[in-house]
Amino acid sequence: MSNKLLKLIIYILNTPLYWISYFIPKSSNIWVFGAWFGNQYTDNSKYLFEYVNRNHKKIRPIWLSKSNKVLEYIHSLGYEAYSTYSFKGYYFGILAKYVILSTAISDVNRYVCVSPSSTVLQLWHGTPLKKIHFDDKNNKLLNPIGVNRIVNLLTNFVFPFKGRHYDYMISSSDIVTDCLKSAFQIKRKNILPSGYPRNDVLYSKKNTEKIILYLPTFRNNSNYNLFYNLNVYKMTAFLKDHDINFYYKLHYVDKSTLNEKNVNIKQLHDIDIYELLAITDILITDYSSVYFDFLLTGRPIIFTPFDLDDYIRKERELYFNYHEVTPGPKCRDWNEVLLELEKIISGKDDYKKERQIVNNRFNTFQDGNSSKRVVEFIQQQII
Repeated sequence: MSNKLLKLIIYILNTPLYWISYFIPKSSNIWVFGAWFGNQYTDNSKYLFEYVNRNHKKIRPIWLSKSNKVLEYIHSLGYEAYSTYSFKGYYFGILAKYVILSTAISDVNRYVCVSPSSTVLQLWHGTPLKKIHFDDKNNKLLNPIGVNRIVNLLTNFVFPFKGRHYDYMISSSDIVTDCLKSAFQIKRKNILPSGYPRNDVLYSKKNTEKIILYLPTFRNNSNYNLFYNLNVYKMTAFLKDHDINFYYKLHYVDKSTLNEKNVNIKQLHDIDIYELLAITDILITDYSSVYFDFLLTGRPIIFTPFDLDDYIRKERELYFNYHEVTPGPKCRDWNEVLLELEKIISGKDDYKKERQIVNNRFNTFQDGNSSKRVVEFIQQQII
């Protein structure tokens, strides 16, 4: 049986449950959470979920996941979690009044959690630098043309859970709200500039080692060599001389690699990036919007737009002029990156004021209380 036929059968079998869930009374005390298509325990959903567990005993937060590893970990924390498509995944999905996501409807049980009588809050996963969702012209799933557009409209009509829009969103500032309003075609009044729950951790960790963290963005071209021109011997010597660790995390499809025999260089895989950002001394990135969050720490950022023109032309348009919103040196290759690292380590920081200006522009709240604001928003405004 083909995957398309199997998916169609699953859609047909679940559609009645979608409508049944519409008529079943919801409990405002049951909040269902999920993240990254049900496969990970991370991002804004994770931090809001843990905040609610710690601070709101009258609310019953429940995490849904397709991953047994994730479920085991959440259970080890003493929190409630169920398999997405298990009996309890359906049961609590039907009863929950509030459904909280950070990526897409498929973060949770898409067939029963998102009926018209549920309230779906999309926390999203960051401040957009690259154009996203409906604003991304290359996204053929959301912006189909011709016959594909007609097919998309029909399938969304027949299977309403597939095209379910979000009721509310959050953002980090007014300028970000403008982007989300356009990208998700949602009313401005339904977007709360609360700050992101995941950034609360940036205020609670203390550094115990010197860390340089490299977080390049995803590219459609997985063969692009992110480490072209990097002299591993020079980098290794620099790291050893200054007793610094260089960590990097790539998208799972990226094929770039480094010689990791050196103990100061390590590729990261299954790790919560925000726990690490909290103790990172210097961030290196190209077009990843993670740097907007890192601005809250006040620490230096080095930008590596080695392929800026090609990226904008072939990959993704940007919402902002790249040079105006990236407060840090823009390096043309890894040789320049090493030079900038030497400057920063020596105590020279030429972009401190510029970082604060951009931080104020994109992060309205800088207090570590974003989770609290989101919960208050749900309790006071939505309910």
